[in-house]
Amino acid sequence: MSRYIVRMSPGRGTLSTQASYISWQLRVRMCEVSVSQGFEGAVASHDSQVPLYLDLVSQLNEYLELKRPSLDDLVHFLTVRTLQPWNAERIFISRIDRDGVFRDFSFFGFPIYDAAQWKEVHITDRVPMADAARSATIVVADEDRLTAAYKALVNFHDQWVGRIIVDVPIIKGGVSIGVMGIVFTGKIPSDESFLPFLRSLATCIVFAMDDTRRKVALKRTLGPKNELTDRQKKILEMMAQGLTNAVMASRLGFSESLIRQETVKIYRNLNVNNRQEASAVYEEQQQ
Repeated sequence: MSRYIVRMSPGRGTLSTQASYISWQLRVRMCEVSVSQGFEGAVASHDSQVPLYLDLVSQLNEYLELKRPSLDDLVHFLTVRTLQPWNAERIFISRIDRDGVFRDFSFFGFPIYDAAQWKEVHITDRVPMADAARSATIVVADEDRLTAAYKALVNFHDQWVGRIIVDVPIIKGGVSIGVMGIVFTGKIPSDESFLPFLRSLATCIVFAMDDTRRKVALKRTLGPKNELTDRQKKILEMMAQGLTNAVMASRLGFSESLIRQETVKIYRNLNVNNRQEASAVYEEQQQ
């Protein structure tokens, strides 16, 4: 197939600008390889949807480069822009920590109380996203398969009526480092290039995850402005576990207002902007 590359002119600028451009080119080429490999069979069969999929991958790459979004902003973009033509209702992205636990959930469209249930999911659990990560393959399940194959989800059958869940492993270096989960209303395309298209999106997401970690590392070179108190250290630990303010307040015996105040102080002292970055700092400290 013809090579599909998003070309951007770097122009003149500082060394950091040039480095950013080089990083962007590497990112595009990595996604290009994924797209090329994933769509080879589809092109051979003259799949008419391939140009659309290629264009959407290009748009995602441009968004990643121009906006350098947080993962929260990224899942919003994927839901309302990239996958909107197929009625994507909800999307989440999660990272898998070194203990095999799903962490740092970024989601759009899911009620907060639903998202809170994922905080203790382990890669060995019998749920779709764990199966996808463990097998490094895409898992597709409609309402019947969800309740037939996944006993843990039987009680949630009513939530999945008329919906299809697709969990796509996010792979780096041949290892699953996270999962992109998508809930579609109605059917998904039956053409053979749709799932490779989703895998290509997941390949591009790797760079967004790495970018978040790099931002944290850069800020950490400045060091904390002040040492965290014992209370703040405990809140940071629970934050890294994915617990909500309400749960932390209940377990620690504090008000949610106090938890929010301490969270702001933690962000300020660690030179971070959000929970994801704070959790990344905590993970680094534990290594």
